[in-house]
Amino acid sequence: MEKIEAQEYAQKLLSVTFREAIQEMLKVMIEGKEKYKKDDWETRSIDHHLEHIRAHLDSYDKNRDFKHLYDLTHAMTRCMMLTQALINKSPNEYMRL
Repeated sequence: MEKIEAQEYAQKLLSVTFREAIQEMLKVMIEGKEKYKKDDWETRSIDHHLEHIRAHLDSYDKNRDFKHLYDLTHAMTRCMMLTQALINKSPNEYMRL
């Protein structure tokens, strides 16, 4: 896939295909901004993030309905935070991928 095609595809994924899911994740981030210190997620350990991801997924697994979509969006947000924290800690490793 050419670079232009990949960029267009990525834009479609962000703006159309996963738009609502990303909007839900952004709502979680906005809630967190009100609740936690600035960039608090960056100070958290890998285990801390994994524990919260598992807790949210377990909670959703026990209550599989739309009302508990909250847990999925929180798990997704934590996955994003963990991914970015790992990239921030090892940018040279990330660049090799």
